[in-house]
Amino acid sequence: MAEELGLSITPVREALKLLEAEDYVGGDSYRGARVVPFDPATSAEILGLRVWLETAR
Repeated sequence: MAEELGLSITPVREALKLLEAEDYVGGDSYRGARVVPFDPATSAEILGLRVWLETAR
């Protein structure tokens, strides 16, 4: 992932740790990270917050 984004591994690792702390990503020491399934209500809330953040001026 770091290579695809053109970043060093440290910021990617830290970002994944933050996402794991928020239960958006599940970590496994030997298999890597995986996205945790969202329920529809959570997905709608996240999308609404994203729209609000991206359109706020």
